[in-house]
This record gives sequence, structure tokens and C-alpha cells, in this order.
Amino acid sequence: MLSLLFSAFCVGCGGENVQISGKVTYYDGKPMPGGVICFDNGQTSAIGRIKDNGTYTLGSLKARDGIPPGPYNVYFINTQLLETDPQSGISKNVELVSPKFKRSATSGLKYEVMGRATGVDFTVDYPTQTGFLETPIAEG
Repeated sequence: MLSLLFSAFCVGCGGENVQISGKVTYYDGKPMPGGVICFDNGQTSAIGRIKDNGTYTLGSLKARDGIPPGPYNVYFINTQLLETDPQSGISKNVELVSPKFKRSATSGLKYEVMGRATGVDFTVDYPTQTGFLETPIAEG
């Protein structure tokens, strides 16, 4: 019984973690300037904070420690950016990505992590039908 419990606890623990990093951009090549990318397969998950330039590095137990090999669904969370209008001083949250990319079941993004470090880039849709953010993101 103890070995069965230990086996259940270690699902997804086999082997070395693989370092995964990459870039998230829109279809026009501009970087997605924030949010969190998530890799999840129901047993193991890892996240990476997306920097202003669109780059990320995954971590599962701690920042930047990688992820075990296997198939993963990919989606995004915390995809709002607080932006302040310089003229009015009014702040509002601006959504960074189309809602379909905010759920594992609807994003359509999948990736098979193999046994070596690699760069994995993703392309996403803007949050509006016009293809532009409601308020332009300041270049940083």
C-alpha cells in the first residue's frame, strides 16, 4: 500500500526536468507584453512569467527549474495589464490576449516536451476583433 501511495505521489516526477523558454508574439510579430504562460497535462504543470519583450522561462516547483518530459496543453493566465492614460490619469486594465487562449480546453496550443532544453515560441491573437489592443502598450 505504501508503494502505491508513493507511486501516485511521484506521477510526473520521472527523469530530469527540461529547461523550456521562448517567446510569445502576436501574428504581426509584436511581443505579448505580460501575463503568465502555463503548461499543464493534468499531472504536472509549470508556469513562466512573460516579460515585456514577450520572453518566458518555465518553472514547475520553483522559478526557471523546467518541466518533466511529456505532452502539455498550453494557455495563459493573468493576462491583464494596468495602463494609465497620461492625459486623464485614469487607469484601466487592458486585456492582452484573445479569451480563447485563457483556457486549456480552448487555446488549441499543445507542446510535447522532449528530453533536452529548447526554445518554444507561440503566436496568439489580439483580444479584439480589429487586431489592436484597446489602448496601445507603451514601448519599454
